[in-house]
Amino acid sequence: MFGFLTANSALLTQEQELRYRACYCGLCRSLRKSYGELAGFLLTYDMTFLILLLSSLYEPEETGGDRACFIHCRDPRPWQHSRVTDYAADMTVALSYHKSLDGWRDDHNPMSLAVYAALKSAYRAVEQRWPRQCAGIENGIQKLLQLEQSGESDPDAAAAFSGAMLAEVFALQEDRWAPALRRLGDGIGRTIYLLDAAVDLEEDLKKGRYNPLKILPKEAWIRERLEEIIKIYLSESICAFDFLPLVNDSELMKNILCVGLWQQFDKKFGNGSDPADGNVSGSV
Repeated sequence: MFGFLTANSALLTQEQELRYRACYCGLCRSLRKSYGELAGFLLTYDMTFLILLLSSLYEPEETGGDRACFIHCRDPRPWQHSRVTDYAADMTVALSYHKSLDGWRDDHNPMSLAVYAALKSAYRAVEQRWPRQCAGIENGIQKLLQLEQSGESDPDAAAAFSGAMLAEVFALQEDRWAPALRRLGDGIGRTIYLLDAAVDLEEDLKKGRYNPLKILPKEAWIRERLEEIIKIYLSESICAFDFLPLVNDSELMKNILCVGLWQQFDKKFGNGSDPADGNVSGSV
C-alpha cells in the first residue's frame, strides 16, 4: 500500500521542496522519538501527504528546527512538527504493523515476521489512542483476507476495502470535515490498491499470490482501461479535496494527487495520456 503518494520533485518550487522535506523529516523524528530509532525505517511519503493535508485543514501550532540524525549525520535537515505529525506517526505504525503481518501471510518472509513482532506492543499503544482508526484498518484487512481466500476476481471489491481503511485514517476526528476527509481517503485508498496491483501483477503471477487483476488478458488493457477506472476514483478524491478549505500547501498537494501519484504506474507501463489533464484534475 505504501510508496505512491509522492510528489513529482521536478515540478516543485524550492519553497515547496523545503516544506515537503521538513514534514517528512518531522515524521521521521516523531517515529524515532516515540518508537525508537529503528522506527524511522517505517517512514513513507504517503503519511507525509496526510501531514500536509491535516495541517492545512486544522492549522495546528508547529515547531521546527534543523538537526542532523544518524542517517544525515553530516548534513542537518530542517524539520517541522505538530500534533498532526504525531498522529501520522501513529498511523504509520498501525499500517506498517498490518502490512508486515500481510507480508508474512503471503510469502512467509522472516523479515515481515520480525517487523510484525517488533511493532506488536507499539501497535497496542496506538490502538488505545485511536480505536476507531485501528478498528477500521483491522476490518479492512480482514475483509481483504476473506476476499483473497474466496478467490474473488472483482478488482473494485478489493479496492473498496482498501478505500474504507484509508477513509478512517484520513478522518482525524469526528467533525464537520470528517465526511469529506473520508471521501478523500476512500478514493486515494482505492486508487493506491489498484496501482499497487497493476505494478505487482507480474511478480504476483510468478509467485502465485492473490491479485484481482490476474484475469486481465493483456498488459495494454491495464494501461488503457485501468487508467480510466483509477481516474474515476481519483476524481472522487479531488472533488473532496476541492470541498475542503485548504490554502497552505495546496499546490504541493495537487502535485502529489494529480502527477506524483502516477509515477510508478507510468514507469511500469509507459506514459500514456496525461494523468494530470482535465479528466483527472477537475477544478483543482
